[in-house]
Amino acid sequence: MRHLSYLLLFFLFAMLSGGCSKDDDMPQELVGTWQCVGFGERNNAEIKAIEPQDCTSCYMLVIKENGDFSGSCTSSNLTIERSFSINGKKKTIKIPGDYTPDDMLRPGDGNLYLKCLYDVRSYSVTSSDLQLFYTDNNYLLYKRITP
Repeated sequence: MRHLSYLLLFFLFAMLSGGCSKDDDMPQELVGTWQCVGFGERNNAEIKAIEPQDCTSCYMLVIKENGDFSGSCTSSNLTIERSFSINGKKKTIKIPGDYTPDDMLRPGDGNLYLKCLYDVRSYSVTSSDLQLFYTDNNYLLYKRITP
């Protein structure tokens, strides 16, 4: 019986100490400042530009090394600050939160942007582009501003 207790303790310790933290899974290529430039569809090169296009502080996303992010929508008074869950191996990502009726007051494509952002489930990233997929085929396209 004593051996069984030691065996159970060993497995419990292995499970608790062997898990990955959010930091361990954080792909470094995601870290930086990104700006959304539009809505894309897989297998279609055309990008629908996000409105307003002339706003340099709109639709920003700052991803930090610890897995936290902050961002802005179409107005400076809406800032999002959250932690997200990510699996770098599977390229899945989940941004916590829900699209609420209060969000319907955003100008331009602000409403659509927030709804899509909260529905994000996976990503694809290169050195200059970040695609956050909110369906299997549709994504928000971001351009890297700073590393």
